[in-house]
Amino acid sequence: RFRTCFDKVMDPIMTFLREECSRSSYYSETSLFSLSLCLLDAILRDSTHVTTDIHVERFFIFSLTFVLKAILNSDEQKRCSDVLKNYVSVLPDDDREISVFDY
Repeated sequence: RFRTCFDKVMDPIMTFLREECSRSSYYSETSLFSLSLCLLDAILRDSTHVTTDIHVERFFIFSLTFVLKAILNSDEQKRCSDVLKNYVSVLPDDDREISVFDY
């Protein structure tokens, strides 16, 4: 299930970064996703209570957004959040119009 989430999210996010974001600060897409996976690995090693695929997927989305927040401006964060919401079904239920970067 994590693999499905990863596969669903990566192409749209990479396309978003390439086509809709300014490159005001240099970044390597490979490095961004490598950092996200390293953060996910650290979280999972420290989280022995994680027992479901949904937990792992939520930690993956958290790791990805944590890294992306460092390079995206607020407008890009909002648009990136909209992209993620189209592809991810494991986000917390929340009726407010907030960004995934606000969780």
